[in-house]
Amino acid sequence: MQLLDEYKEMRQDIRDLNSLILEDVEKSYILKAAETLGVLENGSVVLESHPEQDAFYDFIVYGKMMDGKSTLSHYMEKNLSHEDDDQLLNIMKDSEVSLYKIDHVDRENKTIRLINVADSSLTHEVIDLSLSQTVTENMLICTRLLHFESFSMTSGLLFLFKADHLEYLRKRSRKMIKKMNKGNASDKRFVAYFKLNRKDGLPTAMEDVE
Repeated sequence: MQLLDEYKEMRQDIRDLNSLILEDVEKSYILKAAETLGVLENGSVVLESHPEQDAFYDFIVYGKMMDGKSTLSHYMEKNLSHEDDDQLLNIMKDSEVSLYKIDHVDRENKTIRLINVADSSLTHEVIDLSLSQTVTENMLICTRLLHFESFSMTSGLLFLFKADHLEYLRKRSRKMIKKMNKGNASDKRFVAYFKLNRKDGLPTAMEDVE
């Protein structure tokens, strides 16, 4: 139970930091993010679901669209924060978007073991209160992981796909990424899987941290 309490505390701290970071984001940057993801229509951001909205905010915080830096990086440069915040911000800054296979689900302990599709030697024990109750083994998930000493968690970004879609997702994402002229590897994966999720993704459960 102590580990779950730590997880809930870290989850809330991340949400609080995300809110602070988003407060400083200019409208022009939001529109640029929307254009990059293909959700800008007649000057307005058009999103299809609440999880997609969470993903959009994730891209605004972590995507490196401002002089090769993210709004997260700019926030860190502008603000002298508490030592605990610095540690958490650095964990957030080091995160990347990847595609994973769900190898094992422990519903009792609220954990999911993920295997990185690009490198099967990379496995992560992830705590997630909702996903651990709804997903099944072998499903695919594109997410951003934050790695702490005792566990990992998602940033809130969740794109779920059927297990038998792996080769399709690999081929389609490679083609889409190849056409992108700008962005780092993590951002390109985000854009590709954001668009693939709209067509082929599965619904995701919302998480309650209480």
